[in-house]
Amino acid sequence: MTRRSAMVAGLALAASLAYTPLGAAPDFQRGRLLYENHCDQCHEDHVHQRSKSHLRSQAEVRKYVQIWQKQLKLGWSVDDIADVLFYLNERYYGFPPAVD
Repeated sequence: MTRRSAMVAGLALAASLAYTPLGAAPDFQRGRLLYENHCDQCHEDHVHQRSKSHLRSQAEVRKYVQIWQKQLKLGWSVDDIADVLFYLNERYYGFPPAVD
């Protein structure tokens, strides 16, 4: 690769990163897949029924997602946790948005 083509490739990469959304909206389908692949074995639908749940906010759900992903050594990113939280909240809880 010539110096010029390396520079062009570097600029193209920088331009693409500049348009990568930071703090993108959580992804329901990705959250569902992460949950189904790592959590579903132990958590069935009845675990999340609001009337029986001790969780009372999105912040509490996030706390448990963080605890269990750490316990299972999943190494989830902030975005992974946000996606799973979004999935769980949309699917089961319906809590208002968390105020951080």
